[in-house]
Amino acid sequence: MSYWRGLKLGLMRLGGLGVVGAGCEGVFTYMNTPERKRQEAIDGVSRSARFWWNVTPIYLHYLIVEKQVAGLDELAQESAYNQLHNKYAEKVERIALSLRGFYVKAAQVMSTRDELVPQQYMNWCKKMQDQVPTEMSADQVKSLVEESLNVKLESVFEEFDLNPIGAASIGQVHLARLKNDPQRQKVVVKVQYPGIENKFRADMNTIRTFCEFAMPQHVPFLAEIERQFLTEFNYIGEAENMQLIHDNLERDPHWKSKVVVPKPFMELCSREVLTMEYIEGKRMIDGVRESFGELAKLQGKTLKEFEDEQKEMIRKGTFRRQSVEEAKESMQHTIWLLHVRDFMSNVLTFCVNAIAFLVPVIKPREYS
Repeated sequence: MSYWRGLKLGLMRLGGLGVVGAGCEGVFTYMNTPERKRQEAIDGVSRSARFWWNVTPIYLHYLIVEKQVAGLDELAQESAYNQLHNKYAEKVERIALSLRGFYVKAAQVMSTRDELVPQQYMNWCKKMQDQVPTEMSADQVKSLVEESLNVKLESVFEEFDLNPIGAASIGQVHLARLKNDPQRQKVVVKVQYPGIENKFRADMNTIRTFCEFAMPQHVPFLAEIERQFLTEFNYIGEAENMQLIHDNLERDPHWKSKVVVPKPFMELCSREVLTMEYIEGKRMIDGVRESFGELAKLQGKTLKEFEDEQKEMIRKGTFRRQSVEEAKESMQHTIWLLHVRDFMSNVLTFCVNAIAFLVPVIKPREYS
């Protein structure tokens, strides 16, 4: 038997053990839960089995290559790992999108860590920030909203777009317009996927088992992530927090003009549905890139040059994370520089506009 054939057989056997283990756990769970929860247990077992069957061979292939390249120079190791990244990145993307749930959430978290995630994986993780495929049909959305709020859709919404404007790991977002509101206010309705909390819990159990076996150093961090994620499934709590922050900002003249938090409509909120006012804005990633662009200009660089420089510092390990106080000082300094720039620009604009008043052929400028 050839080495690679034996390896493949070994990987399949190990993957099979994961499936069998998940199946045994599922049978036990099925026999010890009420009838109404048995289907959820079956779904959890199915998801766990699919994870182990697909991920185990990939993990072992990386483990074997790690042993093979030990002792080689950094360039040779990087080349070997890049071959694996090229081979498996798209497959892992397909696995994450087929399972969705926690795996999409994990991809979203990883998409912010350029210094840790290989570029081949980062390419699709970034897409998970705002390009997650939708999961529910129009009929499902209508039925879920009506059942959760105990109202007919047309009785409270003058318009309700059943095609989502965005989707994430635990729900999707729809545009609507209130019916009984004098201003016919435009709102956003966030709808939670059916059964997603149970899927998350099952996925977390699977990932915890995998980490205990493959990466035990990450188990404490995973436990903290689990505590954080499992608070996201009660939209009533999220709505109450939004209302509290919104009201506090409204009472503070300084922050009221600087920070906007959408106002929730509590009478149209439930555990699975969250209705809030619609606010025009940019995607967060676009806003961050704009801010980076301002910083780049202050340093006489293009945005691409600035980003490439930051990535290279991260890759080499020379990027130093600031403390909270250092970051505050740095931000205040940057804001001061931007104010100085705007002030000088407005002085120039004032002079041009004064001349334009006297010389009509000169076009007035707008202030910053």
